[in-house]
Amino acid sequence: MANLGVIAIIYDIAKDGKYHFLILHRSFVWNGWEFLKGKQLDNETTEEAVLKKVRLSTQLNKLSIEKKLTHKRQFLHKGRLYVYEVFVIKGDMNEEIDISEEVTEHDRYAWTLFPEVIDKLYWDAEKRDVINFMKCADSLCPKK
Repeated sequence: MANLGVIAIIYDIAKDGKYHFLILHRSFVWNGWEFLKGKQLDNETTEEAVLKKVRLSTQLNKLSIEKKLTHKRQFLHKGRLYVYEVFVIKGDMNEEIDISEEVTEHDRYAWTLFPEVIDKLYWDAEKRDVINFMKCADSLCPKK
């Protein structure tokens, strides 16, 4: 059976119209920049799971799910299959962020401009997701 989870691509738009993405630097198990991800519990919808993960891991509260991507991220780790739903979430970069947790997976965060975020992200799949999002960010692409 697959382990289910969620990935949050959190963004905000500055007053100058430029897109910023919230990325976190993973310092537990491996080192690199990524989007926030977490497990989905059996009794949660994917929407509940992603909002809970973002709130618990960052303390952000001004959140709006803009889009659930049509594809799922799948990968094998130590012989186990992981299947993650990917969400695009509008956040507020003026809100204070606190990433301290009992188990510290991340040691810092950054609101990073597009396209610089592409160079920082570790995972190619996350890079593709941002590029595809930006292709239709200002158009009439379906939101959900």
